[in-house]
Amino acid sequence: MKQKEIVISKVLSPQEEKLINDYFSIKSINEIEGFTLSFDDFYNRYQGTYAYQQMNLTNFHAIYTVDNCDVCFNPYDVIINDRSHLYKYLQATYKLCSGCNHFQNGLKEVFSLKLDGDIAS
Repeated sequence: MKQKEIVISKVLSPQEEKLINDYFSIKSINEIEGFTLSFDDFYNRYQGTYAYQQMNLTNFHAIYTVDNCDVCFNPYDVIINDRSHLYKYLQATYKLCSGCNHFQNGLKEVFSLKLDGDIAS
């Protein structure tokens, strides 16, 4: 997964935008992805700052590009709302584009067939 962009609902200062970028930043080590800063490190670094207060009052989300869907192998974009959503997405067994996800849900409802493992949503 690669971060494509961060969408922020209002105009912020450069410090506030950097804070939101740090909030979503991930790193890869040996193909294992994780956050650059743990939530505790992030909180301890920025708590009590004006930028942190403004971040909590702002609506924002990140858009990531997934290299390939685990069913159709096509790249797709996904909207990530917060760190817990990103963590769940990174840890999921299967990452499916919206078309394949709808198809998988239809198979599950009609034939009670489903993939063995967690599906990112």
